[in-house]
Amino acid sequence: MADLRRYSGFLDTLESLFRDAMTSPNLDVIGLTIKDPSAVEQVRALLSRLTGDKFKLFTVPAGNGTLGGLITVEKTVSEKVSKALSSEHIPEMSLPESFELLSLTGKIEYLEKRTSEVLAGIEVIDRSIEKICQRWRPIYASVLDWIGERLSLLSASASAFQTKMCFFINGWIPAADIGGLKQQLTDSFGSQVVVEEKEMREEDLERVPVMLKNPAYFKPFELFTRVLPLPAYTSLDPTPFLGIFFPIFFGMILGDAGYGLFLLILSIVLKKRFLKKKMLRDATQILFISSLYTIFFGVLYSEFFGDLPLRFFGIEPVCVERRTAVIPMLYFTLAVGVAHVLLGLFLGIITALKKKTNKEAFLKLLSILIIVCLIIVLASFFDVFPEIVAQPVIMMILFLMPFLLFTG
Repeated sequence: MADLRRYSGFLDTLESLFRDAMTSPNLDVIGLTIKDPSAVEQVRALLSRLTGDKFKLFTVPAGNGTLGGLITVEKTVSEKVSKALSSEHIPEMSLPESFELLSLTGKIEYLEKRTSEVLAGIEVIDRSIEKICQRWRPIYASVLDWIGERLSLLSASASAFQTKMCFFINGWIPAADIGGLKQQLTDSFGSQVVVEEKEMREEDLERVPVMLKNPAYFKPFELFTRVLPLPAYTSLDPTPFLGIFFPIFFGMILGDAGYGLFLLILSIVLKKRFLKKKMLRDATQILFISSLYTIFFGVLYSEFFGDLPLRFFGIEPVCVERRTAVIPMLYFTLAVGVAHVLLGLFLGIITALKKKTNKEAFLKLLSILIIVCLIIVLASFFDVFPEIVAQPVIMMILFLMPFLLFTG
């Protein structure tokens, strides 16, 4: 089928030219592929020399930067033209050997007929597959569910041990839920079931299951966190930081109260519509929060569907005019980016200290110090700090660099 489509696509291109070509019993038609459009004049010159200007050449774009070409010449020179084209490395239309006895129109008609036959056969097969699916899909779906349940049971049984006198189950549970579990088991079984909380060992840290638990405001942003593998038990949950920075950056970039109001209304409508679908509900809640920040920054920029407040009401920007204050906005963006990087390094220090990897913590601390020193040096060039401050700071950077290379 793929070959049929490839051939028919080329022949369909030539068919549009074939309708314009003057055909008669004394003329022959040659189809060719011109890979370089700039070679058309070369082909014309070659044909003119071979046929004494008794030819017609039609071209049309054929995709992938190539041209489909159609040549009409007298049958007496047709073979001579074909050999000349081959010697000039201008390929004729390449088709299977079974097509050689057919004319160009015959090739097109055969391909159209064969394509229709193949498509009809595919349709018959699709109907047959659909009947099989209607008959067997419910059974196979039930079997798949049963296999899934059995696999879950076998997986859980790996943590359970049983003797003639007792059974033992080992598992994980959030520390805050242990009290509730003990109470439920005591109410149901009395003293027959004993729950013992074991101290976590260091080798267990890599296999502890992770459960995200965040306040209601940050909970929708778990949608972003779950796109990637969940954070390790010893690391920090990035959800709160996503909940803080994503809406702020969104609002700063869009920064138009009109568009923010539109997104606010859209988020409310979508939230009501997808109330029972958790993923979509969380996405609409994120859109709702981001729209509020968009409105806030739109008010600071005095933008409502562009500069309408300034144009019609003469309202000046409260904070900054984004269209003209390019340099202040650039400074602000860089400041936010640097603060973001420093916060990430600071959180990395906390994580490293929790994991007791002091070398990694020291490396991140050095990175923070060097970044701060570089900022001070750059700021001194713009007269933010006296130039006299730059020299000792540069000495500090040179002093810290060997430690950074050593710990890294």
